[in-house]
Amino acid sequence: MRDESETPEAPAAPQRKLTPANENPWYVLMTLYGEQEGDEVDWKLHEKNRKVWNAWAGHGLSEEERTAASEQLKIERAELEAWPEIVPEIGGLFRKEFQRRNPEANEVPELPVSSERINVSNTSFSNAVVLTQAIFATLVDFQKSTFRRVVFCNDAFFAKGAYFCSSVFGEVVKFSNAIFSHLANFRSARFIGDAEFTSVKFSQVAIFSDSNFVESAGFKSVIFVQNAIFHCVRFEGECIFAFSRFDRGVNFYGSKFEKISNFRLSSFGQNAYFSFSSFSQVVNFRSVIFKRGVDFRATTFGASAYFVKVVFGVVANGEAFSRFDDCLFHGPTSFRRAQFWGRYPTFAGAVMHDNTVFPARFSPREDEVKLDARLLNVVYWPVEPDQDPAEARESCATIRHILAKQGLPEDEHFFFRREMQFAGKIGSIWQRLPYLLFGLFSEYGYSILRPTLWLLGVWALGFAAFWGHFSGCCVPAPDTLIERPMGSAMALSFSNLFPLFGFGRTFLLEELKALPAVLQFFSGFQTVASLPLLFFLGLGLRQRFRLR
Repeated sequence: MRDESETPEAPAAPQRKLTPANENPWYVLMTLYGEQEGDEVDWKLHEKNRKVWNAWAGHGLSEEERTAASEQLKIERAELEAWPEIVPEIGGLFRKEFQRRNPEANEVPELPVSSERINVSNTSFSNAVVLTQAIFATLVDFQKSTFRRVVFCNDAFFAKGAYFCSSVFGEVVKFSNAIFSHLANFRSARFIGDAEFTSVKFSQVAIFSDSNFVESAGFKSVIFVQNAIFHCVRFEGECIFAFSRFDRGVNFYGSKFEKISNFRLSSFGQNAYFSFSSFSQVVNFRSVIFKRGVDFRATTFGASAYFVKVVFGVVANGEAFSRFDDCLFHGPTSFRRAQFWGRYPTFAGAVMHDNTVFPARFSPREDEVKLDARLLNVVYWPVEPDQDPAEARESCATIRHILAKQGLPEDEHFFFRREMQFAGKIGSIWQRLPYLLFGLFSEYGYSILRPTLWLLGVWALGFAAFWGHFSGCCVPAPDTLIERPMGSAMALSFSNLFPLFGFGRTFLLEELKALPAVLQFFSGFQTVASLPLLFFLGLGLRQRFRLR
């Protein structure tokens, strides 16, 4: 006896009823001379079917559209103009073929009109669907359809919209070299086999949101003229977007890349969003160009990530950005030879891997340029970035911290100098003054030459003042005759710069006592000024010889 307290199981969700493909008049017209029933594609049969379909579709195209279609698909123009000659024969053949495939049908539908929407939605395709070099002159609707076998849409031409929303592709699907002149909508589609979109051109918006690629997804050399939307897509297999071109915005928000992902040598003309995505395996962005902004906020990189030779923000203004805030890098990450044209990247809250590589100089070395001429005029970091100084300072501090863990003092100090430079632009003049002086006198503890020149300047100034006094050309003149005024002036000015050695107390005590008050004050100034300059000199020597 069933316990009444138990919650009854909810009834299973009803499965949508799909129409068999042979009951669809458009499919019958597509396969008028027979379906692809074997394991291998019968290309001769397909050619016969294609010529009938293209003649029917070409009847609805203008002269300009026929010319463009024949050139793009590399088919004879006569194939698109043959409909008036074959329509009497095709009309009768269509009725016979439809009745043969549907013997229990009460009536045979009329031959579809080429100007109407091609409605093959909610359809079950049991056999292979071969539409290579087929032309769709009007909107084609495959929504919520199921393809149990392979689908070949290579070199197909979709003159109007193409809807594959919520469709299921059971085996390999190929759209290589296809052309979508209007909206291409694959929202919530499921690709169980390999999906190949190599060299496809999407002239209008391409939507793949919430789709699922179980096997490999090949988008190599694809051109997205308008926005590309891959919101919350799941790539369970290898994902390839290498050599692709995104002319407008692209959105991979919340997508999951579970195997190797390859975006090598792709270009993004507008903002690219990868925020809240996850890359479980290696991701390759080598030599990618992000012309404007790229957003990786809260993205997880589960393995190695390669941003080698990536160009961030070709447009050097406030519209360019590269954000890695709150990212989690589990594997080594390389930004080697990456170029940040307009702004420093932001890493607020990011967890970086200890083996993260950044270029630690403004431009390539001469020996690198000799080996690779393409590096000529390359700039890794902007000298005057168009961003908030506090944001740039935080970015440099984050990078410096990573490089410090790797024991790279030279690279670490490069970003320390940038950090101090931006700190000198934050706050009031009194808050900025210490950083400005630090940079002026020592290049933020990096230069040996600057503090040395400043020490020489202070010494020379003291030497000139003491020599003038000892020579009697200044008022007041010394009470006693100084036999070697130049030597004494040089020694006294030197001893003031190095009081710890005690030269003044040992050898020049009488000269110091005889100095007028103004020169005694100047001697004290020399001593006080020399201390920070000597400290800066020590910092430069320590950094130069990598002393810890």
